[in-house]
Amino acid sequence: MSQEALPVLPQWKTRHVVTATILVFAIGWGFWSLYQLWQVVLILFTAIVIGTAVRPLAQWFQKQGLPPLYSAILLYILLLIGLIISVLMIIPVLFEQATALLNIIPVYYEGLRNFLLQSPNLILQQISWRLPPQLTLLNIQRTGVEVGPVSYSLDMFGLIIKGVFITIATFMLSLYWTLDGQRAIQSLSMLLPLRWREQARELAREMESRVGAFVRGQALLCVAIGLLSLVAYLLIGLPYVLVLALFAGVMEAIPYLGPVLGALPAIIVAITLGPDQVIWVVVATLIIQQLENTLLMPRIMQESVGVNSIVALLAIITLGSLLGVIGALLAIPMTAIVQILIDHFVLSVEHLDEEESVGRGRLGRLHYQVRDLLQDVRKQARKGDVDFVEASRPMAEEVEAIAADLESILVQGANPEVRL
Repeated sequence: MSQEALPVLPQWKTRHVVTATILVFAIGWGFWSLYQLWQVVLILFTAIVIGTAVRPLAQWFQKQGLPPLYSAILLYILLLIGLIISVLMIIPVLFEQATALLNIIPVYYEGLRNFLLQSPNLILQQISWRLPPQLTLLNIQRTGVEVGPVSYSLDMFGLIIKGVFITIATFMLSLYWTLDGQRAIQSLSMLLPLRWREQARELAREMESRVGAFVRGQALLCVAIGLLSLVAYLLIGLPYVLVLALFAGVMEAIPYLGPVLGALPAIIVAITLGPDQVIWVVVATLIIQQLENTLLMPRIMQESVGVNSIVALLAIITLGSLLGVIGALLAIPMTAIVQILIDHFVLSVEHLDEEESVGRGRLGRLHYQVRDLLQDVRKQARKGDVDFVEASRPMAEEVEAIAADLESILVQGANPEVRL
């Protein structure tokens, strides 16, 4: 066997190419449909994500002796009570601080712009000249026509009714998915041919496992970062600490970009108080991020999704620009689902031949095991740590070359007319 032999890539048959092509077009059509009906799809997807995330809690109630229906209803009642208590306790203070902050933000903006104008740095001066002189948060004019208080109140009432309806619909759909999600997956799988049903169920279970673990971990991270930010801002002496901490906690739900976005309002408020407060806010943010990366992330997340960082950032930017904050929040679960589909139907085309390989006796089973070994080596190379992959690359390439040569021998033995 030659040491310089290049690893043999999987030999795709015509049906493999057709499957991959159909999958690519299906994903493209899915994203186009998502864009056209994004509100309906987002409500359904959000409900499924929530229902999947809270199902372990409902199962815990079932282990205590409650029937499945009562377990799910009790869980959602407790969640609703917790939400109502939080709203009654936090919303009045939050509304007061948010109103005061919205009223004072134009003053902060004007002070920041004047600071940039007086800066000796020419680049900062150019940036300040391009900024508008005043910042208007609420524009009560539309196409030059002033909107009266009655019309404005009707618009706000319509938005509130729409928000309540969306919340109720999401709540009911998530309750249904917590109760009958597995049954729905079972029913949908019955529409597929018999040989594909078990694979489809396994695929759905993997999607639910990854997405549910991610949502539960991300929710814990949001709460932890919000509480840490609240304590830090109180110690620093910032005003509007509840609003700033809540914003930091919510932004934590956006991976990678969220921590930076969550700290921006606190930094802007600190600029108006003095350079000392700015330094302390930056230091507190860095300490919180260090605690998150070293203590919280390894214990809570444990690589529950496994999405590549570059792919995740591109998904957040793309879906955020298309669907706003909701798209950015759901970017990682959506990307995880797409990645699972690609792993199963494109990168793991060997699994499509499982029945054929096993049906050829011992030689066929050995052939399938070798192809499975090749797939595992390539998967570890794609998902492993960069330093570890770089250090173990020679050994991994040697193993892959041996497996590829063995596969060639097995293929030739199973099909004597084939000459590789």
